[in-house]
Amino acid sequence: MPYNAKHRFLAVASLHSQKPLWQIDANMHWYGEQRLPDSGGLPVEYQQAETSKPYATLSLQYTHIFNSIEVFGGCENIFDFRQQRPIVGYQNPFGQHFDTSFVWGPTRGREFYIGARFRLKKES
Repeated sequence: MPYNAKHRFLAVASLHSQKPLWQIDANMHWYGEQRLPDSGGLPVEYQQAETSKPYATLSLQYTHIFNSIEVFGGCENIFDFRQQRPIVGYQNPFGQHFDTSFVWGPTRGREFYIGARFRLKKES
């Protein structure tokens, strides 16, 4: 498929205690280079590379289980990889050279989160 990375890799790992007490999850995504739209007809300041850079993202999450409540926290995009200036002509969003078709990677950096889940128990 055009404009999609030809080579991708996903690795998932999960580790948990024997009793349901805690769990650690990790996800790593690697994307190879991908072809980008032809920008040769644009003014020089708007021209882009022909292919994207390969990149990887890593996410980790820790979950602690207290009876019917699970508390979790984690981090996404641990490597903090971001595509710099993904939108061509971003300075003038209504101009003729504004183009979002060159977005190929994450636009947000490292993000931390926390949360809780409540499980409703079925009555027997």
